[in-house]
Amino acid sequence: MNRPKVLVLMGCFGRGIEATGPNQSMIGIARTLGDKFDFRIIAEAVEGDKVGEWQTVSDIPQMPIPKGLAGSRHLLAAIRATPHDILLTNGFFDRTMTLAMLIWRKLGMIPQSPTFVAPHGEFSAGALGLKSARKRMYAAALKKSGMLKDVSFIATNDAEADAIRSEGDFGRPIFVCPTIRPLPPMPEVEAAPADGPLRMVFASRIDYMKNLDFAIHAAGQSGADIVFNIYGPVSSDQFWEQCQEMMAKAPDNLTVSYKGILRQSEILQVLANHDIMFLPTLGENFGHAIADALLAGTPVLISDRTPWRGLTEAMAGWDLPLEQPDQFIAAIRQFDALTVDERAKWRRSARAFAESHLDTKAAMDALESALTSQA
Repeated sequence: MNRPKVLVLMGCFGRGIEATGPNQSMIGIARTLGDKFDFRIIAEAVEGDKVGEWQTVSDIPQMPIPKGLAGSRHLLAAIRATPHDILLTNGFFDRTMTLAMLIWRKLGMIPQSPTFVAPHGEFSAGALGLKSARKRMYAAALKKSGMLKDVSFIATNDAEADAIRSEGDFGRPIFVCPTIRPLPPMPEVEAAPADGPLRMVFASRIDYMKNLDFAIHAAGQSGADIVFNIYGPVSSDQFWEQCQEMMAKAPDNLTVSYKGILRQSEILQVLANHDIMFLPTLGENFGHAIADALLAGTPVLISDRTPWRGLTEAMAGWDLPLEQPDQFIAAIRQFDALTVDERAKWRRSARAFAESHLDTKAAMDALESALTSQA
């Protein structure tokens, strides 16, 4: 049987950054639906890539193109040269990939294949709150141009679908397809000494959306003895400079360090080697880092702006309002006071919570139905 060919456009997809959310989504999709669809990726090159040459990353064929607007010519040529039945682009506000593709499609410069846009949380209140006026002008212009009239959206849950609809009727249906995350084994880890510091971790992109400065401040204000390790790529140099200034002025109870970027093969074990993950994000449509921590058996301290809710009742962590930072400080103190045995119970509960919320079969069926409905 000939599998439908799905050409995927992504801002980045490469070795060394597999742990980022969109990459994990794509890897999960390809590994679970690869027997039914032939996935190929065009993405901006990362260090070590040979531009314009097909390579294999996480078992998926990928074509690296130059970064930024300079890659437009390469992107156009790659789309034209790659036979495909379906086109899927990641990121609604991505001008380099999505906007360029929509313009070429409107002008008839690329095949008129069924096309999907996966915004990955870009329509959440937190995301739209950053450069709001510019983003809404962009969305209105695309709608008015007619470039979206035969383009479908893929949302990961009903809340994201509602957020997309709140910005206007873009024409085609919105398919709700939960994120595909196969369940890996839970890593084994030795419990930390009872009299040792609280081992806290932040594992995500370092930018305004992920709110690292909030986490550093709350950890310092808690008064608990904390070793706080930060992992993730820096996507905003200005924000990172602010965080580094806070790190340099951290109170004596807080030892905070930047540890670099994690590979996907490392992330679960690294998270398991910490007692709690702190990610006070401004908004997530899914939250791969949160899922990773829970799958690793590491409780999470997060905002209430993600799909991961009811954590405290499940003894898997806390989902708290950012408008009340004192609640985050109290949660840190509460967790720090737990005994070794109590923390072990929370670890088991965190893993159980993740397993109960990740239905790989249902997610696979939803995405397969969406793609085949337009093919």
